[in-house]
Amino acid sequence: MKTILLKVFIVTNLLLLVFLMSGRESTPSPPFRTRAVSAMPAAKTQDPVPAVALLPSPAKQSLAEMAGILFQFTQPGSQLKDLVYFLQNERQEPLVAHDNNPFTGEMAIVRTRKPLPGTRYFHAQYFSDEAGVGFVQHMSFEFKPGPTAMNEAISAVQDAFHLSSPESARDGYAKWKLDDQRILWIKRLEGDELRDDPFNAYGPGDNGTIRVAIEVEIHPGDAE
Repeated sequence: MKTILLKVFIVTNLLLLVFLMSGRESTPSPPFRTRAVSAMPAAKTQDPVPAVALLPSPAKQSLAEMAGILFQFTQPGSQLKDLVYFLQNERQEPLVAHDNNPFTGEMAIVRTRKPLPGTRYFHAQYFSDEAGVGFVQHMSFEFKPGPTAMNEAISAVQDAFHLSSPESARDGYAKWKLDDQRILWIKRLEGDELRDDPFNAYGPGDNGTIRVAIEVEIHPGDAE
């Protein structure tokens, strides 16, 4: 079983490399989107607004929503079409590429053209089993760097997945084992991890980018 999964992992990454490199331009990494805020007229009252009434930033709202997407669309019974329909309604403009070969069977890769503010590089990989039923092999997104970004990401997935403290944690890394096959991990990307990445483009300002992912575990320690 491990040998088959390892072959799937190797072939998947080769196919993903071809898919992404075919559409990748030699331009700097796309910036994390921000949401414009319209100027508002001055309030007529001078009463201060209580801190508890303040809404979270658009980036934190996006982080919570993307963590929710990872939870919702990796549940048993969730299908590729459900994810695509949801992303279309969210106006993230999903792109889907299909492939079929003897090693991995039928595979679909999902990316988005318009990620939510503060996030980018969402992608999901779906496979079909022998019965033709699709399942998620990998789903992830990235969150903009910042001094509290790692803690915010941990808090968001804990809320979305109803988790307690990470089972494995160190500075810039946290992991939970969801069941016998799937793991959820968060990692702060720095240094060599951002250089010559075969899938995504990065620039100097991307140091500290947070990646959040859920995937089928090939063997222990893969994400570390």
